[in-house]
Formats: sequence, C-alpha cells, structure tokens
Amino acid sequence: MHTGEFIDEGNISSDYVHRIFINYEIRSSLSDDESIWIETESKIPINVELDKFRKLIKFQSFVGVNRKLNDTHKFCFVNELNGHSQIKFFIKSGLLFGDYWIVYKGGVAEFQVIHAYKTFYRLFMETIRSAYKVDGVLDKCLNSGIIMNYQ
Repeated sequence: MHTGEFIDEGNISSDYVHRIFINYEIRSSLSDDESIWIETESKIPINVELDKFRKLIKFQSFVGVNRKLNDTHKFCFVNELNGHSQIKFFIKSGLLFGDYWIVYKGGVAEFQVIHAYKTFYRLFMETIRSAYKVDGVLDKCLNSGIIMNYQ
C-alpha cells in the first residue's frame, strides 16, 4: 500500500516512519532504542533515526576500513569522499560511516521519506564502489606522496 500522505511534524515518530517503510515493502525492523534498521539487498545495514530536537530524519550506513591505513590516508580519504558526495562521511572505530538527513520541520510527505532513503542508499553505494575501485579515491590518497601526519 503506497500512500502520498502528508505527516504533520507532531505526528512523526520512529514507529510511524517504520510503518512507512513496511507500507512500501522495505524490510526493516524497529529496535528498542527506536532506531530503524533497514535490510538492503547488498547486506549493508542502514540505520534510520529521528533527531527530534533538530527535526531531522537521519539515514546512516557504514562499511569497514582497512586498519592498516594511517591517519593521514584516512583523513585524505574522508576529505575526498566528502568533496564528491551529498553524504557526510567520517571514520570512527575502524568503520567508514555515511550520514544523510532530511528535515521534517513543518511536516513531511511519506514519499519524501522513501525518496530520501533510496537516494541515500544509491549515493552511498555509488560512492563506496567508486572509492574502492582501481584508481579510485583510496588509490589516489595512498599514492599521493603525502608525508604530513595529522596525529
């Protein structure tokens, strides 16, 4: 069941957003901490959370990063990714995270939530695939001759 229903700001909750995904037949689960976890065909998890203070819906995913990369290469890698994507990338605890937000202040339409999810997933996967390919962003950073160390 697909609806173009508009959701008033005061009615937005993790449960409501989760039901939107279910209505659009997107496999997802709602955790006890009110995070929504989406199962993707690529098996890369997507987490959806509400920031009620700033009125944002945040989409986030992550992949592993080679632990042998030094801090300089990681810094270069993240800066290059952030310079070429609408997603904000950062490295934490050996993982490369990507964040994407939509504002729900004043309300949001259901299709906007679905569109934002699909946009985030597409951009995240495209960026990750291109970053790790031969002559991609990671190769550029590893072969750049950078000698500075930002520790």
